[in-house]
Amino acid sequence: MTRSRFEERQESRKDRLLERAERAEDKAKAATEAANRVAGAIPMGQPILVGHHSERRHRRDLQRIDDGYRKAFELGKQADELRRRAEGVGNAGISSDDPDARELLREKLHKLEAKQEYRRAMNVAWRRAGRPDPKSADGWEPVAKELGVPAATINEVRLEMATLRTYQASSPPFPAYIFSNGSAEIRRLKARIAELDVAAVAEPREEDLGAFRLVEDPADNRIRLIFGAKPEEGVRMLLKRHGFRWSPTAKAWQRHLNGAGRAAARFVLEALSKGGADGDA
Repeated sequence: MTRSRFEERQESRKDRLLERAERAEDKAKAATEAANRVAGAIPMGQPILVGHHSERRHRRDLQRIDDGYRKAFELGKQADELRRRAEGVGNAGISSDDPDARELLREKLHKLEAKQEYRRAMNVAWRRAGRPDPKSADGWEPVAKELGVPAATINEVRLEMATLRTYQASSPPFPAYIFSNGSAEIRRLKARIAELDVAAVAEPREEDLGAFRLVEDPADNRIRLIFGAKPEEGVRMLLKRHGFRWSPTAKAWQRHLNGAGRAAARFVLEALSKGGADGDA
C-alpha cells in the first residue's frame, strides 16, 4: 500500500467516524426534543390522578419522557466515543497498513530491547552496590557510576521503588514481572515483523471455496470473502463475529491479511460447510 493510499484510507476512516458521531448527536437532540414536547404538555407539578381517565395516558407519557431522555443519553455517549475514536485515527499504534510499518516496528523493537538490557544492567549494578535501600539516597552513587548515568536518573528509580510500588528488601529496581511483560511484547513485535516480511513478498491469491471466493490482496493488506449474493443475516453475523466487515468499495467482506485473518476465513468456511452459521466453528 502506498503512503498516499494509506493516508487517504486513514482520513476516510476518520471522516466516517465523525459522520456517525454527527448522526448520533442529531438523534440524541431529536430524542431530547421529543421528550421535552411530551413533558411540556403536562402541567407543572401535575400528579398522577389515580382512578381518573387520564391516569393511563399520564403514566404512558411519563414513560415516554423517561425513555426519550435515556435514549438521548446513550446516543450522546455513543457520539462521544465515536469522536474519541476519530481523534485516535493514526495515533493508536503502528498500523499494518502503514507502508513504513516494518521500519517503525523494528525501531520500536530495538528501543524495547535496549530498555530491557538497561533494566538488567541496573539490577546487576544495584546488587554489586550492596542492595542500597531506596528510602535513602546513601549507597546509590556506585549504581550511577557503573551505569554511566546522572545521579538524578538513578534517584528517579530509587523514588519509584520507595513510593510507587510495595518495596521488599530483596526486590531489585526492576522486578521479574517487568521483564516478563517486556519479553512478551518483544515476541509480539518480532511476530508482527515476520508476518509483514512475508506479506511484503507475497503474491495475490484467489480461490473458489464454493461458499465464497477467497481473495488475498497483499498490496492492500486485506483478505476478502466474496459471495455471489448478499449473505443471509445468520451468515453476516458469523462474518462479523470473526472480524470481517463489509466493504462497499471492494464489494466484499474483508479484514487484515495476516495469520488471524486466514484462520478466521477457515472458521467461516467450516461453519458454512456444516450447514449453519449460528456457531463459532
